[in-house]
Amino acid sequence: ASRFCTAFNNQTGFLCNDGATCILARQVCDGVSNCRNREDEQEKLCGDLPSSLPGYLVFRCSNPTYWIYADQRCNGMNDCGDCSDEMGSCKC
Repeated sequence: ASRFCTAFNNQTGFLCNDGATCILARQVCDGVSNCRNREDEQEKLCGDLPSSLPGYLVFRCSNPTYWIYADQRCNGMNDCGDCSDEMGSCKC
């Protein structure tokens, strides 16, 4: 089942096991347990970033060696380093 959810400000989120808690994409695998049962920090999710993450949590920059969390896209900051995360279909 998809754990996609919409966090505050319409940002991409990750749904915890409780089915109610929606954390921001960038809170997954950040070393801090945001879900009650630590499912946002599990090895199977965080073992091989970014390929171990579900695709909806990841935005790949124009430079293929860089990636950011999906909720960092169109946030008014150049997270990719080449502005590829702030171009295109941004509604910033």
